[in-house]
Amino acid sequence: MKVEDALIQCDLSPKRVAKTVSAVIQSAIGNAVNNQGLDRDRLVIASATVGKGQYLRRVSMHGRGRSGTMHRPRSHVAIEVEENDVVQRRVSICDEEMPWTRRRRLGRIKHAIAE
Repeated sequence: MKVEDALIQCDLSPKRVAKTVSAVIQSAIGNAVNNQGLDRDRLVIASATVGKGQYLRRVSMHGRGRSGTMHRPRSHVAIEVEENDVVQRRVSICDEEMPWTRRRRLGRIKHAIAE
């Protein structure tokens, strides 16, 4: 997937981790352009991995004056980018008009006829 498409998907995603993944992708783009001298327009994501990191220990208070330990897990996100001209698209829309737009347009036409 092209890096621009991945950034758009991260911006539109409602998930909380999407902002972190977007920052990691932007960092990978900056490293590839500045350190390796690659072209930004031809960058694609080669692989993305998430690994287990260290966890933080926190105190969890219980009843009757007792306490326990709570573990706050962390993770490592690694994204590799490479320069490539040909990108295989997973989804292709053959029709020039999106299906939901066509349905809305046809619904408006039927509503106008009914009036």
